[in-house]
Amino acid sequence: MKTSKKKKLVHELELIDQLMKWAEKDFLSYIAKVHPSNHLNAINLLHYLVLRNLDIRKVQDELHEYGLSSLASSESHIRGQLSAILERLGSKHPQRGNLCTYQKSKESQLRKLNGLFGK
Repeated sequence: MKTSKKKKLVHELELIDQLMKWAEKDFLSYIAKVHPSNHLNAINLLHYLVLRNLDIRKVQDELHEYGLSSLASSESHIRGQLSAILERLGSKHPQRGNLCTYQKSKESQLRKLNGLFGK
């Protein structure tokens, strides 16, 4: 894939990431009402809703060209997946920190399942 096409893809993914961050700020008062043990999950849901309100079919096709996740099955850790993709594409601004990653989402799911149904 050409460098200019790769830069455009990175730019589009960074814009999606920015939209997710803006939504998080816009809904901060609602997130604050969520029990602290569910904050990361609530933020992840918000990020997922932002993504699903966008038409990302072209971006998904381009991600497939690179052999990367098309974000189609990353519901449980959407911004963490987006950050990992940006990092693999060489973005200078991959997000780190308290993101819902695949591992964190699986741990959270297991805790909730065990809390609800027992081991």
